[in-house]
Amino acid sequence: MAEMWSQPISCAEPNRVLIRGYRVEELMGRLPFSHVVYLVLKGELPTPSQGRVLDAVLVSCVDHGGTPPSTLVARTVASGGASLTAALAAGLLAIHRYHGGAIEDGMRLLREAVALRRGRGQKSLDVAREVVAEYRALGKRLPGYGHRLHTVDPRTGRLLALAEEEGLASEYVEMARSLQQALQEALGRELPMNVDGAIAALLCELDLPPEVGNGFFALSRMVGLIAHVYDEQARFPSPRPISPAGERYSGPAERPLLPFAPGDMDARFFDREIYAVYRAIGENWGEEAWRVVWRAGEILFDEIEGELRLESASPLAAVGEMARYLVAVGYLADAAVRPVASDELEYEMVRPAILSGAERLIAEGGVPPHISTALIFAGLKKRFGLRVELVGRPVFTADGRVVERWKLVRIPEEAVR
Repeated sequence: MAEMWSQPISCAEPNRVLIRGYRVEELMGRLPFSHVVYLVLKGELPTPSQGRVLDAVLVSCVDHGGTPPSTLVARTVASGGASLTAALAAGLLAIHRYHGGAIEDGMRLLREAVALRRGRGQKSLDVAREVVAEYRALGKRLPGYGHRLHTVDPRTGRLLALAEEEGLASEYVEMARSLQQALQEALGRELPMNVDGAIAALLCELDLPPEVGNGFFALSRMVGLIAHVYDEQARFPSPRPISPAGERYSGPAERPLLPFAPGDMDARFFDREIYAVYRAIGENWGEEAWRVVWRAGEILFDEIEGELRLESASPLAAVGEMARYLVAVGYLADAAVRPVASDELEYEMVRPAILSGAERLIAEGGVPPHISTALIFAGLKKRFGLRVELVGRPVFTADGRVVERWKLVRIPEEAVR
C-alpha cells in the first residue's frame, strides 16, 4: 500500500481545481498572474500594494539582452535542434550564483544583518559597515551589489521607489541601502545595488523565505528565454556558432509608455472622486442620502449575484462569502467577520480601496461611501430577509482597518416583497 502524504498547495479532482482553496476558474481573469504567484507561495492573496510590488519584481527580470549566460545557453541548445522545453531547461540550469542566483544569498544576508541590528539596537549603517568589513576580510563578494554592465541599475531604483510608494519599504530596504553606502565608503567608489539585491530586499519585506528567492528570477526570465529560443529556431540556421561579441539589438527604437494603460486608474484619484460624489449626495439629500447608498448596494448586488454564488445557509457565513469576494476583486486587502451576539456581528475591513475618503466623510458627518457594505446589506435582505442597523460609529485604526458593528433585524415578509 502506498504511503499517504499531503500537500497544501492545490487540489485536482474531477471537474474541480482548487489553488490554496480558491477555485481556479474564479482566479482566472480576475487576478493578475503576480497575485496568483503570491497566493501559491504564501497561501493567501496579497494586498493590492504587495501585488503591485511583486508584479514589478517579475517584470524587472523578464529579459536583459542576448548575452547573459542563460540566454546564450538556451539559444545554443536550440541551435543544435533541441525542442523548446529542452532549450529552456538548459537556460535555467545556467542561472546560478553569478547570474540571477544572488537573490537567495542576498535575502539571507539581509535577514542576518537586520537580526543583528534588532538584537543590538544599533543603526543600520553601523551594522552594514561591520558586515562589509567582515566580507572584505574573507575576500567574499556581497550578493546583490555590482554589475558587469550598469554603473546604476535602472531596475533597482524603480523597484525601491515603488516599494516606498506602496508603503512596503521598511527595515530590509533600509539595510540594503546601508550596505550600499558602507561599500562605497570602504571601496572609495560607487558600487551599485543590482536588481538581485533590490529583489532580495523586497522579498524580505514580503516575508517570503530565502529558499524561493532565485525562483523569482527564473520565473521572470523564463519569458525572455521563450522569446529567444523561438527567435533562434525561427530566424537562424542550425547549428551556428553564437558569440556574445556578435550580438546586436534589432528591435524597435526606444519608445515612451503612456502614463496609464487603457482601463487603469490611480487609486488616489478614485478615492477623491468617490469622496466628491458622496459628499454631493449628502449635501443634496441630507438624511435621505442613506436611501441612495442602500439602493446603490441593491443594484450592485443584482449585477454581481451570479459571480457571488452564495451557498451559505447562515447570514454570518454569507457575509463572510461576500467579504471574500471583495478581497478577491481587490476592493479590500482582507476582511474578517465575527459574531458578537445572537443578532449582532462585527465586520472588519482591511485597507478598503477608498479608506481615506470614507474617513473624511464620517468626520464631516456625511454618508460613508462604502457601496460594498451596502452590497452585503442587500444580500442579507434578499437572501435572508434581514435589515442591518449600524451600532455606533465605524472605528478607524492607524494600520488601515475599519471596524463596524451591525445589528441584524428581521424584516416583515410583506416589506421584503
